[in-house]
Amino acid sequence: MKPETVALETSDLHQALAYAVRLTLENDSPDTQKAWLTRFNIWALYPALYPDIKHYLQRYKGLENTPLPDEHELLEQLLKAGLIATPRAVAVREYRWGREFSHLNMALEIDPDLIWKSGEQRPALCHLTHAMGPYLRQAADLMGLPPSPADQPALRLGTLHSIPPEQADRSPTFVNPRVVLAIYWQAKDLAPEEETRRISR
Repeated sequence: MKPETVALETSDLHQALAYAVRLTLENDSPDTQKAWLTRFNIWALYPALYPDIKHYLQRYKGLENTPLPDEHELLEQLLKAGLIATPRAVAVREYRWGREFSHLNMALEIDPDLIWKSGEQRPALCHLTHAMGPYLRQAADLMGLPPSPADQPALRLGTLHSIPPEQADRSPTFVNPRVVLAIYWQAKDLAPEEETRRISR
């Protein structure tokens, strides 16, 4: 029989989420990064962040012997606590030194003010653009999604990259010099109970 998991305090969830986001932004290379800061929000891969969130709770909150929420239960607790927006995006990440992509993850939207205090130094911004040309076809194919689905006109593919914003509209070459994170999202929220069955690290 599975032990009953604990309902975590909002403050503990907040600290654990901030730890995981900051850890990947400050220490991971572009090839292994799991979160990106944009002008509007943070995009974070989930459940790719789950091990670091769990590690923080066990090591710094003294919960080594406490049955912690699994990936799906933790997602529900983060949402209930108001620490993430209702999930509405899925994503794949490119390994820059190879041609392989990561498994499908949720792309969570997080308010940067939850991660950094006012006046605290933040990482450089990444810029979200629409994918174009072969990058659109490549990412959509690897995600198993058509690049222009006729039955879902609201569906769009975007990419995150760190080039200066003044270069973003020069040409498709500059728009997608290398896809770092490819995101499919739609205007209406994706149903968590459907999407969580498809995600993996």
